[in-house]
Amino acid sequence: MNPWLPVAAALLAAVCTAGGALLGARMNTGAGDRATEQREAQGRREEWSKRFLEILAYAVDESPRKRTAGLELLAALADSELAGPDERKLMYALTDRVLNPLLREIEKDDLASATPELPDDEGRGRDD
Repeated sequence: MNPWLPVAAALLAAVCTAGGALLGARMNTGAGDRATEQREAQGRREEWSKRFLEILAYAVDESPRKRTAGLELLAALADSELAGPDERKLMYALTDRVLNPLLREIEKDDLASATPELPDDEGRGRDD
């Protein structure tokens, strides 16, 4: 039997063990990175949702100042780093289906309340 055979077998076993350990560590690191990315994305979504709900209350408020501030803040929130593609789709749908009709209705009400009512003509034009 060759005296180098046990040495070569031990060396091959050591290389395989080291390679397996390196591969396992690399796979574990990749899984940990993906889990961290998912937690960060979830945290961004939660923070965006919290801010969105707070700002939405201002955007639909009856006070013109609060409404204006809310709409400006909604626009800023849509452009923030926290907003992902799904959040931007939500903002577009909200603007298109809810806020624009609401703003048109509010503008009509504001115009109607700004138009002075004419007094009744009772008693006018009669010679009593």
